[in-house]
Amino acid sequence: MTIDVVYIAINIALLVFFFIVGQKVANRKRFWLYSVFCIAAFTFVQGARYMRGHDYGEYCRQFLWHDVSTNPVFVTINEILAMMGFNQYSCFAAYAFAFILGGMFFMKEYKAYAKYLFPLFLLGFMAIEEYMIRQSFSYSFFFCFLVYLFRLDLKNRNFRKNDIFLCIFFAVITASIHTANIINIFVFTTLFFLLRFPIHYMWGIPVYVMCVYVFPEMFNFDWLAPVLNVAASNNERAAMYVAKSSQWFSAAGAEDRYTRNAIIQLIETVGVSSLLYLGYVTIRKKMANSRPVVTMYNVYFLGICLMSLFRNLELLNRVGQLFNAYWCVVLAFVLYYRSELMSKKRFVAYIGLLWFLYDYLKYLFFRDGMTQFIWDAPSYVRFFN
Repeated sequence: MTIDVVYIAINIALLVFFFIVGQKVANRKRFWLYSVFCIAAFTFVQGARYMRGHDYGEYCRQFLWHDVSTNPVFVTINEILAMMGFNQYSCFAAYAFAFILGGMFFMKEYKAYAKYLFPLFLLGFMAIEEYMIRQSFSYSFFFCFLVYLFRLDLKNRNFRKNDIFLCIFFAVITASIHTANIINIFVFTTLFFLLRFPIHYMWGIPVYVMCVYVFPEMFNFDWLAPVLNVAASNNERAAMYVAKSSQWFSAAGAEDRYTRNAIIQLIETVGVSSLLYLGYVTIRKKMANSRPVVTMYNVYFLGICLMSLFRNLELLNRVGQLFNAYWCVVLAFVLYYRSELMSKKRFVAYIGLLWFLYDYLKYLFFRDGMTQFIWDAPSYVRFFN
């Protein structure tokens, strides 16, 4: 294990900075006046990365080639960036800027919780922005879609027509940049309108545990063949996943990078169960009338179950990861109300929440050399044209 002190120091400084700014915002300070500093810091740290993430080189080439067959909307955006002076390296700063701007627009709806939500957002979404490059760029607009979706109260007809238009507009933009985010649009919309209550931990936790230890041994992956084949016929990347599916579902697939060892898996199970329990209690006691919060809790439950069930199938694991990332929102609510809901019975569950530092610590210390910034390039590179 190689320790990159500069990389670790910069990322920890960014996390602390988000916490400090979150405190300011939570104390009723002007949201955008302070959030602009987070946007600038995130754009610098993520935008200045170099050869970080398995797809970095591929998206450098895509920026240079402008191959319309890959995705016309994304290619058009890249052409506009090129005209503005961005190149194959600085384009990642533009992607990062869009992502954090969309994230801040989303978090503004929950600014009272910013003390916890700002830094936890980093923990939940930092790695996703780094390695799901085009999908995370598309997700910038998905955050905007969520804001307007969550304002719709169709039952009581309590909404503005403008909200419906913007909801549809951002959904179209999101899907046009990366079609996989159609799944996110569909799931959030369905759960928001159809499921009014958080999934009870009394059956949610057992289902999750079975997704970890029982269902993967019983599941016949041949059942997924029709779905995967349809995806492969419409998407080159999906076709690559399908071509490798026989490897992933074999014994060799157990060595996949997503697999946890037995001890870590047990600790994760305890940590996730703690959040499912405390999240449910917090919502029922403090936020029961908030449909958006209920929806994000239920999406998190769905995500962690999908990730656990399809641990070694990257195609579905990625879907689960984007749902699972909402642990950061649920945890922010749990921490905000912890002093009011703390009890001897719940103390152990609160301790279990320490699990959610694990992936961030891996992100800091176990990167297999993927810690470079643009100034670490082996030769001089121009950051702008």
